[in-house]
Amino acid sequence: VSWKTGLPTMGVMLSRTSISQTLDNLQLLSEAYRMPALLPMLDSSKSFLLVVRDDCDDIPPSQRELINKSRRIHESQEFSLYSLPFDSLLSAVINPYPIIAAEMQEEALISHNGYYTREENQNFFTEPFEEADGQQSYFTGGSNTQNLRNSQWMYVKDIPAFDPEQEYIFSFWVKGIRDDLVLRSRLELEFRDAYDHGYDRHTPELFRHLKIIDGDWGLIERKFQLRDAEDMIRWRIRNADLRRSECIVAHVIIRPVHTDIYKQGEGWIMKNNRFYIP
Repeated sequence: VSWKTGLPTMGVMLSRTSISQTLDNLQLLSEAYRMPALLPMLDSSKSFLLVVRDDCDDIPPSQRELINKSRRIHESQEFSLYSLPFDSLLSAVINPYPIIAAEMQEEALISHNGYYTREENQNFFTEPFEEADGQQSYFTGGSNTQNLRNSQWMYVKDIPAFDPEQEYIFSFWVKGIRDDLVLRSRLELEFRDAYDHGYDRHTPELFRHLKIIDGDWGLIERKFQLRDAEDMIRWRIRNADLRRSECIVAHVIIRPVHTDIYKQGEGWIMKNNRFYIP
């Protein structure tokens, strides 16, 4: 399509697009959070051309929203073309802060050590690293800084009111995503029983679970399920190719998929580890 139309394309492989340009492109397709850095550089009088495969059922909600705001201009057996006006793209990345603030006012939320949920009992785990040595933080608490090649294991034990029948979300913020190879570091995630015997292990690359981009920070989010209430999690971020590079992690949250967690600070509101600002 790019060859026939002469339009630049963001859907490329085997290219040498810079890390910063790639992340700026991905912001356009991510959930609404911050104003994408790329938008001020674009011509607001021109529309985007979307190429959508008709047999693709696994389209993320943020990308589905862009399709819904577009107008179909061509249809074939393999794909459809849509025109997305610049103003429609702007409306898709609108600041969610007023919506989240209204939720906190309208919902009957219950306080749990500075966090708020609709649940009567606390059923989530947080690690803000408030007593850690790290000097850099993401909005609240502190951070944990480790060498990527020789990182130490971190343990999560005794998640409050843990229910092994439920699916959980493990999320945290990581700094340095614009540095070479950092997002190719491995999230080493092990599930262990009450006797500290491992029974399941996952080692995905960080970029595969990157949900939100905010400057040099990225939100990593992965679903998981333990098999017993007394089980524990052992995790770290590691990259054997980066001998001198450090990894900075901030604000860990583990919560059931259907539990929303709120927190409010000076000039921000947090929902499910997303920190919204006016």
